Amino acid sequence: MIPEPLTRPAAPAALPPPYAPQPYAVELPRQEGGFGAAFAALRRSRLLLVVWVLLTFGLATAAILQLTPRYRASALVLLDMRELNLGDVRGPLIGQTASLDSTIVRSQVELLSSEELARRVVADLGLVDNPEFRPRPSRKERLLNGTLDLLRQAETALGLPAAWRVVPPAPPVEPPTLAERMAYAVDLYRNNLSVFNDGRSFAITIAYQSTDPELAARVANRHVALYVEEQRRAKREALAAAGTWLTEEVEEQAARLRDAERALQDYRERNNLFAPRGVSVVAQQLSEVNNQLAAARADLAAKEARLRSAQTARLQAGGGDAELAAVASDTISRLREAEATARRRATEAASRLGARHPEVLATRAEVGEVQAKIAEEVQKIMRAQASEAAIARVRVQELQQSIAQLEQRMAETERAENGARDLERVAVATRTLYENLLGRQKQFAAQEGIQRADARMISPAGVPLRPNFPNVPLFLAAALLASGGSGIGVALLRERLRSRITSLEEASELVGAPALGTLPHAPLRSPMHRRVVERPKSAAAEAVRMLRSALALQQRNLEILPPGARTLALTSALPGEGKTTVALAMARSMAVSGLSVLLIDADLRKPKVARLIWGRPPSEPGLAAAIEHELPLDAVVLTDHATPLKVIHASDRAPLAPPQDVLAAPGMRRLLNEARHAFDYIIIDTPPAALVTDAAVVGGQVEGVMLIARWNRTPVAALRAAARNLATAQVRLLGLALNDADPNRLPEYGSGATYAIGTRNRYFEA
Repeated sequence: MIPEPLTRPAAPAALPPPYAPQPYAVELPRQEGGFGAAFAALRRSRLLLVVWVLLTFGLATAAILQLTPRYRASALVLLDMRELNLGDVRGPLIGQTASLDSTIVRSQVELLSSEELARRVVADLGLVDNPEFRPRPSRKERLLNGTLDLLRQAETALGLPAAWRVVPPAPPVEPPTLAERMAYAVDLYRNNLSVFNDGRSFAITIAYQSTDPELAARVANRHVALYVEEQRRAKREALAAAGTWLTEEVEEQAARLRDAERALQDYRERNNLFAPRGVSVVAQQLSEVNNQLAAARADLAAKEARLRSAQTARLQAGGGDAELAAVASDTISRLREAEATARRRATEAASRLGARHPEVLATRAEVGEVQAKIAEEVQKIMRAQASEAAIARVRVQELQQSIAQLEQRMAETERAENGARDLERVAVATRTLYENLLGRQKQFAAQEGIQRADARMISPAGVPLRPNFPNVPLFLAAALLASGGSGIGVALLRERLRSRITSLEEASELVGAPALGTLPHAPLRSPMHRRVVERPKSAAAEAVRMLRSALALQQRNLEILPPGARTLALTSALPGEGKTTVALAMARSMAVSGLSVLLIDADLRKPKVARLIWGRPPSEPGLAAAIEHELPLDAVVLTDHATPLKVIHASDRAPLAPPQDVLAAPGMRRLLNEARHAFDYIIIDTPPAALVTDAAVVGGQVEGVMLIARWNRTPVAALRAAARNLATAQVRLLGLALNDADPNRLPEYGSGATYAIGTRNRYFEA
């Protein structure tokens, strides 16, 4: 501790120093933000946090244990829309399950969750009469009805007449109808039912939750059974409808096919469009006539060639052998042989008998006859060939005319064939459609009895052994986490919204003044102003001395002041913050140290110095009387009974003028001037600066003002208002002290010398 001077301060030098040092402040390290600040805030609010967690966790535990247990039973359904095909040797199932897309799966999930299926299950199991499915009013209705019942009971208890009653009588309760009960049961059923698909498979989970485990399993299995039955029924109806439609279509297409074939046949008969072996009659006739014409032309050419050859030979050779060579026949050959025989006999007879012999002449006459017959036969043959050539020419002409007629008929037939082909295409298309429908009808007839549902239950629901709700360990863990989290939130919010001063550095930063020190809390039976005298080695006395030292250093660094005693005014933001106790403790500590100290009670509104020292106001005149009546200093100065401290008290009698005017009067300045020459230190206790301007009036007449804030009591707004009022009056604020702090909790809010005092109580005397 830096000791104060035991004598009056020496006169200052004539010239001021080259610079005026800044007021000294006890530097306290600031508390870092972030996790450290949050941890410190939680540590400060640990009691609130523990109480909050215990209370909320206890309430949550009670609520969890009161919950009605509910059991969940789950059945698993697999979608498989492949069809049976017993005619396929590769396998009886056709189609791939991978062809099922998410849309189909979602559609089946919606079907499983549908209201109609839920209604069927409710009706099938008779859940309308189950106590779990009985209609109950909502919480809002129960609260409203309970409130109205209480009001009715209150009106009845007060005996109010019917005209004065505000709450109408309770309406008669009508039992719900069967339709209402069914609607309520269906809604409750759907709320307890859950249908889920993970999106990666074709398996669908159907789960039902109930207070009865057997009912939950029964409902889940029945729900799936009705769903599968509905699938089969829908498929049977679809097959029946398709079969009926196919039968009607087959009959209709058969009738259309008969009509088309009849129309084609009638058209062919009308247009003589017959085609044995695939070729029409006209085409066959035309082909045959063309063949006959070719043969006739060849025959005509041969006959004309023979005729021309015979005629040419006859003209060139004049008949004879050449003509005979051109015209060959058996008759002529025999006649030629007969001619040759006759010639040979004639030659023999002439050589033997002579040329004039009758036998020779007869033989020659026979030769002439034979030659005449040959010539006649040649003429006949020539005429026959000419006739044959003429006949062949006529035949060719007739065949040519027949071909022309057949070609004309062929053109007419082709035109008729176009219409026939149109009718034939219609008949073919109708026959193809008829055959396809007939084959499809036979397939339906074969598969109608072997169709199965598109879904099947692969895992039926079993009776659950343990309730699914509530999950007590999980709920308790969540409740504990929620309690802890909410407790932390409440503690941090409380710290965030905290509006009271809890640390010296916070207050110093708030008012912009040096932090002088922190004074620990003292019990009522041994207040601080007594401890500095009775227990000078206690922590409280040491804290006062540290405050004096910091204040002395602060005043030494002030600008050059007139010679005389050091003067100091103490004030606070609000009443009850311990400024009078601090002023008396500091004054007694200085007096015990050997200084000549004067304590002035300038709180003319609520004076307390005299009561703290003597227990009652003395009868001697006080500060107001000295100012108003200009009494000398010796007339109003009293001596403390425990120390050499001199005191000017403030009488309980209020002054005639306002306290601000009394303190601003010249008598106050005169009294202070006299005191400066008689004492080493003058301490003035003033009213709260945030409420009145008395402290500002006194602060303008002294070296400076020390502001007192009470730990965890002084509001931030009040302290800021007090500092603002002093700054407005241009009063020098020497520093700020924190009073009535809890030494055990100070480390939670700040640090510094007070931290050492507060956490090392064993170092000091009690």
